[in-house]
Amino acid sequence: MTNVNEKLLNEIKEQNQQILLLLQSLVASNNEVKENNKKVEDSEIVETLQKKYPLYQDNFPLWSMQSGGMLQFIVWTALENMGLGASLQHYNPLIDAETAKMFNLPVSWKLMAEMPFGAIAAQPDEKAFLPLEDRVKVFK
Repeated sequence: MTNVNEKLLNEIKEQNQQILLLLQSLVASNNEVKENNKKVEDSEIVETLQKKYPLYQDNFPLWSMQSGGMLQFIVWTALENMGLGASLQHYNPLIDAETAKMFNLPVSWKLMAEMPFGAIAAQPDEKAFLPLEDRVKVFK
């Protein structure tokens, strides 16, 4: 039994290391940072780009949100490929001040979402969606 537990523990450690490396590489290539499974964004970067490119200043917050969504999708997909489950939670602004204090985050960082992940305890309930052709339009 001990050998099985040690093997499982080693597998979990290896998965955690892979996740850490993935997040570090994503952070290095993006202006967003994962901090203890919470997605935070440095608003100073967005504001700097708004000042540098005034013609597009209204678009930078939207582009930043889209970038964050792509990052979340990539991280979630990587976690799923490792056999882990995840969900995306939006508790803000309820937890913003406590999170900033707990992790000593700069004032310019804005909490966007939290992505808890771990072993899959149960499959999620089915969700009903509109047909794809009603949600996505392709123009030729």
